[in-house]
Amino acid sequence: MNLYTFILDYAGGTYVSQVSAQDSIQAVDRWIKQLDLSKDESIGELDRDRLRKEFSQEKIGLVDGLKSVWCITVEIKDQVGIVHIVLTAVV
Repeated sequence: MNLYTFILDYAGGTYVSQVSAQDSIQAVDRWIKQLDLSKDESIGELDRDRLRKEFSQEKIGLVDGLKSVWCITVEIKDQVGIVHIVLTAVV
């Protein structure tokens, strides 16, 4: 299993978490399942299905000049969020 770090910049906050997965597709799914934005009461309940749809429709781009670092822009609760995905450890 590989270790992936997710960094979400959204609604004035930065949310960082890690998941273990075989590949980046599985990592995204696990991250969405465990993503918790409830610390910010103004965000409310997260629409996980909509977030999955965002990931399936948008291209996750490799960050220029870097290896194993990707970025995607998503919409959460009608606000833009930027997600960076870093392959942190290969096991």
